[in-house]
Amino acid sequence: MEQLGAPEKNGKDWKEQLAARFPDAPHIVSLEGSVFEKMLGAEWALKNPKLFLFVTAEDLEAIQAGGLDHERLRVSIVRVLSHPSSLEACPPEEAALRAAYRDIHLHGEPDFWRKLEGWVDAAISEPGKLADLCVLALSLWPGDPKTDAGAWKLWFLAGYAFVQLGDAKTASGFLEQSIALKADALAPLNELAALRLQEGRREEGSALLERVFQLEPENLNALCNAAGLRLELRKFDEARAFIERARAVEPEDEQVQQLSAMLARMSGPQAN
Repeated sequence: MEQLGAPEKNGKDWKEQLAARFPDAPHIVSLEGSVFEKMLGAEWALKNPKLFLFVTAEDLEAIQAGGLDHERLRVSIVRVLSHPSSLEACPPEEAALRAAYRDIHLHGEPDFWRKLEGWVDAAISEPGKLADLCVLALSLWPGDPKTDAGAWKLWFLAGYAFVQLGDAKTASGFLEQSIALKADALAPLNELAALRLQEGRREEGSALLERVFQLEPENLNALCNAAGLRLELRKFDEARAFIERARAVEPEDEQVQQLSAMLARMSGPQAN
């Protein structure tokens, strides 16, 4: 097996750039003549003789010892393909690397897309797992996930997960991409509106809420977000109007009740 080791330190080499993104996986090995060729079969390797694999130090030790099981390989590949940078534009050489990763991950997984929906549903309450799973699915998308409208929900769910993880910058990119693919999708519009308001970008947040209202005038999430913004601005009459509209939609909603209590505190006779 050809061992290429760490990339050259020229500051621009694509291998070095990838190594910087994944410091726990600093080794590159060639596919041809490696244990991967044995695992995937000679025919597959012959079609991809010059592609490389980025592996962890632990993986490299296993390779040098004469073997690497399928599960270890899959874990290593998932680590790279579930990182948000796997969706960024990249040089041709890195694109070839990613293509090899996709093929290897999907090798022996004919039911991947059938299983995906269940995996995502099961991870909704675990933002870290949900983020990794959605990015992995987008990385393995059969076409270009940035132009295929069918990918909008995965972009949204990834954005939602990164919001829960407190990574607003990454979340924004995913939510914006979801909206670009499906301009009338209420969930990403609401999520991005709430994020913009939290960031203090009120004009952007308000504009997004208006888009929601144009699509669904009595959308509960948008009504609550609009009420919260008016409370923040101390525009109590406007806040009250939005809260009443939200109460008409869902009288027992916890957020509506909290907004009502907040309005009473802020606008009552004891308020400063």
